[in-house]
Amino acid sequence: MDWNKLWKLIKKSAPKEQPQNHVPLMHEVIDLNNYPEETFLKWKNSDQHSSMIKQIAGAENADKNILPSPYDHLEFLNHQHSYGFVWMCQSTTDYELWDYRFMQHDFYRKLVQRGYYLS
Repeated sequence: MDWNKLWKLIKKSAPKEQPQNHVPLMHEVIDLNNYPEETFLKWKNSDQHSSMIKQIAGAENADKNILPSPYDHLEFLNHQHSYGFVWMCQSTTDYELWDYRFMQHDFYRKLVQRGYYLS
């Protein structure tokens, strides 16, 4: 099954509307009790982290300006109740499972600093 084609169909069928009266909320799925914090902090200074951030920023910029995304594996969501992105993990990338987990944890930490709370 081609997940990229399926995702594009799902995304196309959902209306693009700005959230109204939204409450800051996020759901963290990583077990933070056993989280390798020291390894995470090293990862924050790695090429993997900067590469992922550059790709997300480039894809978001294209999405906001209604341009084709430079990255086939990144898709943005903009619905009435959510705004975010989906990173299609492919076995041909240079990223490992912990890169994705660390990126999620990085976003989690940034959102908590901005007043979001866990569900």
